[in-house]
Amino acid sequence: MNALVVTVTGLMAFFPPTALAELPSSSTTPARTEFQKYARQIVGRPTSMDADGTCRVEGTPAVFAIGPGPLIDALVAAGRLSVPSELGDDGYLLRSVEDGNQQCVVILGGSPRGTLYGVYRYLEQFCRVGFFWDGEHIPRWPSLPTVGIDVVDRPRWPLRQYMMDCEYTSYWWNWDQWKTEVDWAAKHRFNVLSSNFDFTAT
Repeated sequence: MNALVVTVTGLMAFFPPTALAELPSSSTTPARTEFQKYARQIVGRPTSMDADGTCRVEGTPAVFAIGPGPLIDALVAAGRLSVPSELGDDGYLLRSVEDGNQQCVVILGGSPRGTLYGVYRYLEQFCRVGFFWDGEHIPRWPSLPTVGIDVVDRPRWPLRQYMMDCEYTSYWWNWDQWKTEVDWAAKHRFNVLSSNFDFTAT
């Protein structure tokens, strides 16, 4: 979903998070990049990401499968993981899975945007990260949570609108300010940004 609707006194933008805006629709790179960024801040240790989307976090006794890839395919083939068919574009699955002696955490969306939403849900619910309008709260943990994770979620409404109420100042925002606003909305799973740009009132 990536379109723009302009009226006489307003603007409504159907948007992906800015991290997704210039990438192919099949790319899960933003979700993997966001996961690594926050994982490093939470545990204060290095992370590594294989080309197939398997992430390892130093000090955490599990691997993380972020988005589609061979590890998730293998777990499904072995009967250790079942992926719901009705996730849609914005739904996601979070699940901890044991594969022999290896603990795995799966974060998989119905689309790249869904996988990104799944990363944000994992960070909020299990790591206690807070995404606030005036900043973020990132706790420090010795390792990332890897057990007892079982979430399947799909937004009830396909369009989730964030109506901005700061039109007066936003007329003069630069791109960095808009990017912060759009990414904040995406972290709260909004996918429509609406603002009344009535320039005749200024």
